[in-house]
Amino acid sequence: MTLLIDTRIETPDSDWVKEQNSQGFEVLHLPALEVESLNTILDWSGVEALFLASPRAVFLAQEKLKKFDGPIWVVGPGTAKTLTTIGLKATEVGDGSGAFPFLKSLQSRDAGTFPISVLAWISAEETAVDLDFIATQFQLEIRHFPVYRTVFKKYDFSYMNSLSKPRKWFFYSGRAVESFASFISPEDDVVCIGKSAEQKYDELIKRD
Repeated sequence: MTLLIDTRIETPDSDWVKEQNSQGFEVLHLPALEVESLNTILDWSGVEALFLASPRAVFLAQEKLKKFDGPIWVVGPGTAKTLTTIGLKATEVGDGSGAFPFLKSLQSRDAGTFPISVLAWISAEETAVDLDFIATQFQLEIRHFPVYRTVFKKYDFSYMNSLSKPRKWFFYSGRAVESFASFISPEDDVVCIGKSAEQKYDELIKRD
């Protein structure tokens, strides 16, 4: 039986685990990262819209989010769903493919002009996109409010080497790939979900 190593921070959904089991995989949840909350002061003064980059950002900023009366944009359906759990509804929802294509779609819809000039970006300390680039591309003032950071979770080398083979890895971010890079064998099957994971895998590990 192939060992499927799921590296997301959250415990995988039981239905997903059962589905993998039915396909012949033994699922092992090994989070690549740990989360540290940050005591960032959230001040919406002069902000025209909020952009939430992850479900975790919603949870950590929820009290202040409830005090904002402008449009709330989210990167994808998962973040939108999380927003509903605190009694709020997203004004605009991306398709989960990333912040840039989402913002580009808003710009295209408004005949090439961006609908606002000041955007609050609520996310992790490390962002999946270059905020300076985003600001320049859309002629925006972006105010970054990092509400958490992710750090590499440490695993004993002997334990990792003892894991059964064959192995299949699921990565959801570039930092997750980076965290486990030294443990990925040439014969391992690797699934990268999202552009940051794909790019980091290509940079650090991919072999011709």
